[in-house]
Amino acid sequence: MDTRLNARLNELYIATQQDTNVQGKRVLAVDDDVATLRLLLLVLNPMGITVIPCQSVSQAMLVITENPPDLLISDIRMPRQSGHDLIRWVRSRPVSKGGMIPAIALSADVTIENIQKSMDTGFQQFLCKPFRFHHLIREVDRLLDQSSSQVRLSHNCALQLSHEVH
Repeated sequence: MDTRLNARLNELYIATQQDTNVQGKRVLAVDDDVATLRLLLLVLNPMGITVIPCQSVSQAMLVITENPPDLLISDIRMPRQSGHDLIRWVRSRPVSKGGMIPAIALSADVTIENIQKSMDTGFQQFLCKPFRFHHLIREVDRLLDQSSSQVRLSHNCALQLSHEVH
């Protein structure tokens, strides 16, 4: 086995041993490169995450419309529509329809302009390709945890308001 592949698989094993709270979460992975989608499945499935792979923005839009995921991971450069097009569409949606899904941009085009554009259009994180497993896992865990915290906070605020009204 190739030494680099063996090192990356070891990195994956160590990274997935973290104490994470992501079991049962759904991640929409969007990339026109099948190898990247397979890699995302390989990294995230052992953590108990369901990965929904899509090879196009239009396919991803259908998934989000039907049942918004807990997290979006999208390549930036794809044919026809880009990851920037996708995140603009997501952010234009109401919160109840997935408009605030946490999102990670993936790109091999690591320039200040591309990173800034990704953040400006609505991504919370930018990871360069090829990504390190532990970086991906850390950011997925962080964004899913933040998202869960926001839901708990919103629920607690709603409970507090309902007690104040009564």
